[in-house]
Amino acid sequence: MKLGQLLQGCDYTPSLTRPPRGGGQEWGDMDISGVAYDSQNVREGYLFVAITGKKYDGHDFIRDAIKKGAVAVAYDKVMSIEQLTVSEKGVSYIKVEN
Repeated sequence: MKLGQLLQGCDYTPSLTRPPRGGGQEWGDMDISGVAYDSQNVREGYLFVAITGKKYDGHDFIRDAIKKGAVAVAYDKVMSIEQLTVSEKGVSYIKVEN
């Protein structure tokens, strides 16, 4: 499924979008092979959804998710541009409303 399709109906702002790994597409046309909110379940091509939970904050695991292959990250916490720009080439960040 395309990232833009997954985000339909959501209130979001692309905060730092980059051409997908390999280039050639707009960020909304990026193919997403799965969605995970637990970084341990992320695989290549996934959208990682960073959620603040009762016990853990998914925002603390964004780097882990990217290392495991996440190509996009949806988050709802205020984050600095420095936190967002540490990512690998080809990873897009999308700020979503809670």
